[in-house]
Amino acid sequence: MHHLYKQFMLFTTSFYEVIDVLTRDLELDGMTRVQFNILQQIALEQPITLSQISYCQNMSLPNVSREIRKFIKNGWVYKFKDNQDKRKTFLMLDQAGIKITKIIFSQMEKRFLTTIDKRCDTNQINISNSIDNISELLFKPIISSKK
Repeated sequence: MHHLYKQFMLFTTSFYEVIDVLTRDLELDGMTRVQFNILQQIALEQPITLSQISYCQNMSLPNVSREIRKFIKNGWVYKFKDNQDKRKTFLMLDQAGIKITKIIFSQMEKRFLTTIDKRCDTNQINISNSIDNISELLFKPIISSKK
């Protein structure tokens, strides 16, 4: 196994472990973990299509549509049509969705900052630069290759 690939796989495993720690036992206002993952993706990437959610969450379009109907019923999300292509529907957070994601994200941020605040400013800057580098040099090329 190539050393860089092995590093990447170990990093990916650690990344998912960190996400689990940051999101474990969150107060999700009655949402399942899958629903939270979808709502989080909408919050971070809006406006977004059902197909984009389906692809990223590795879920079928009917299953994503079912969850989105629940979100719309709860007032968390609203749909709108593309002005140029009326076949294309986008999703964005509604006021209740913005409110609930702010609450959940603040819980996650508090956990993150509790850990990161123990690092000196120089280390925090290094961490920030490293995240930027990984995003730009690794994640973006891999993601763009899927298109």
